Amino acid sequence: MSWSDPGANDRLHAAFTENLERWLADQPLSNVVDVEAGY
Repeated sequence: MSWSDPGANDRLHAAFTENLERWLADQPLSNVVDVEAGY
């Protein structure tokens, strides 16, 4: 995601909101970083 893109904040907010809803529902989160795998 490029910060210079006009829709970046909207997409960031949507991703955060989706993961918050998943966390509250005790579901797996999206886009989780795996440090050991290198990404």
